[in-house]
Amino acid sequence: LSGKSVIFIVNVDPNIPNRLSGDEVRVRQVLTNLLGNAVKYTDEGFIKLSVTAASVADDNSLLSYESLLLLKFVVADSGIGIQEKDIEVLFDRFARVDTSHNSSIVGTGLGLTIVQNLCRMMNGNISVSSEYGKGSVFTAELIQYCESTEKFAEVENAAARSVLLYEPVKMYADSLEYTLTELGLGAKLKRADDEAEFLSEFLKDKYDYAFFTSGAAALAAEAKRAENIKTETVVLQKANEPVTKGPLSGGPVTGIAMPAFAISIANILNGISNNGTDNEHEVTFTAPAARVLIVDDLKVNLKVADGLLKPYQMRVDMCLSGREAISAVCDNRYDLIFLDHMMPEMDGIETIAEIRKLGGGTYKELPIVALTANAMVGMREMFLASGFNDYLAKPIELHKLNEVLAHWLPLEKQKKIERQSNEWGAQPFSRKLPDIYKIDIDFGIRATGGNEENYVEILKLFSQDTRKRIVTMEKLANMEPPDLLTLAANAHAVKGVAASIGAAEVSEFAKELELAGKRGDVEIVNLRFVPFIEELKKTIDSVDGALKVFNSFTTVADGGNNKLKFEDLDALKQALEAYDMFTFDELLTKLQQSGLDGEGKKALEEVSNFVLVADVDNAINVLDNLMFR
Repeated sequence: LSGKSVIFIVNVDPNIPNRLSGDEVRVRQVLTNLLGNAVKYTDEGFIKLSVTAASVADDNSLLSYESLLLLKFVVADSGIGIQEKDIEVLFDRFARVDTSHNSSIVGTGLGLTIVQNLCRMMNGNISVSSEYGKGSVFTAELIQYCESTEKFAEVENAAARSVLLYEPVKMYADSLEYTLTELGLGAKLKRADDEAEFLSEFLKDKYDYAFFTSGAAALAAEAKRAENIKTETVVLQKANEPVTKGPLSGGPVTGIAMPAFAISIANILNGISNNGTDNEHEVTFTAPAARVLIVDDLKVNLKVADGLLKPYQMRVDMCLSGREAISAVCDNRYDLIFLDHMMPEMDGIETIAEIRKLGGGTYKELPIVALTANAMVGMREMFLASGFNDYLAKPIELHKLNEVLAHWLPLEKQKKIERQSNEWGAQPFSRKLPDIYKIDIDFGIRATGGNEENYVEILKLFSQDTRKRIVTMEKLANMEPPDLLTLAANAHAVKGVAASIGAAEVSEFAKELELAGKRGDVEIVNLRFVPFIEELKKTIDSVDGALKVFNSFTTVADGGNNKLKFEDLDALKQALEAYDMFTFDELLTKLQQSGLDGEGKKALEEVSNFVLVADVDNAINVLDNLMFR
């Protein structure tokens, strides 16, 4: 909602079951389109998303599951609204509604037509009500299958908790009150109407928690310091404000970004950290006089670590084995070593044992940090007992890397720098890479150093290494008996790299296979190996396709008098893969109105027809054929 005077409110009933079974991709597509529609036609006021659920009696017309759930998404906005005569044809693909309030908007209504088709495919429907000039309400109802009675957000001992709430924006306050009440804290919830009432109630020191706007933070801080108030404080922060962490003058404080989701509020009340509010990921110092060594048997992991360390301006050496590391340590003086835990021939524990045996106290005191993709309970103790000083889990979290470097590098070699940004949250990249199958590219870029060119090099290494590893793993799995331990080691390697590049699902798949191999579970390996390899191949094929796009923005002739540009086709594809039907609709409309003829015109019609029936995969295939023929 950047650039608009619009507030976004989210009310998700925390009593919705934690595990639902359905078509996640199409549910996301429905929601993305409805919210995108609201953003598109709302310049000021509000957009509100409400999610509720109700049980549905089993019906013979539906698939036979033990428990059915009606999931309801309601998207309300204060936008330009729709005239009554236009509502009747709103879901007609070729209909045009009155856009006189916003004449810059173009589109054919394709997105809403798709939403309606998707809802019906999931045994649901969509409806709309609107008052022209005042806003609209879209309601999508979908049948899902309930797999758990556990609530997705719950607060321990909720009835005994007391909360003081102060938020001057009424819609935000109403939303927070709704969520806290649904979480079971309504009986002891006090809502302050203004700053004076908030401060008066806060000074009574009778509440377990105080949720308040950042504008009242100074008042709360002074009160906590002067009166020694024990109430735990939670600052409600808007998207353009930095999320508060650490001490608030008079005691600990937690920041929560608005709109506040039920799960985030429940986590705070249960004493669980919300990872999404941690923006302490920026470099806080440089160390140009420091020298570090990275040891890992995978080139791609070395490239990732090197990219993460570049902003610190240190001299970085790299080794591919424990033997190389010992030799490097003998020949050079390092301030810090990052040593991979699992390597062939000589693993990290064997390597550090040999380093510690070297003559002189220097090698006994040399800080060595373990790198591991197995961040399980008890790992820290095991590493410390093995001679390591600390450990970092892969994929490496940038704020943790900063903490480790700040702690173990000599203070005299650290040069403090100013924070680069006070803006809350991760900022989007302006990138050239198109979307990649099940890879979060923005996460991958940040997790590998924040540089797209470096990330592209890491993707190349990932593709090359993984293709070779697939051949190896297939041989290991087909042996009689299969070599499960070596197979597990290869899955372990895939797990760590996949996590670093943003391929979370592949990483989890690899983890499952690794654990099954380690415990000798032939049955699970036989069951999951082929799907794992197929998913891995899809991923690296998509990576290779994205790399082609990155390296070659060419022009594609359409066979007629005009030309389709590669970047236009790629933009269409990216919109489809992101399920952003409004962007897709606008791009497609502009291309179709540009006077294309011949093969290009026919191909775009084919793409449009596939998308209309929600067959996105075939639409993307048509675009790929145009782009890479």
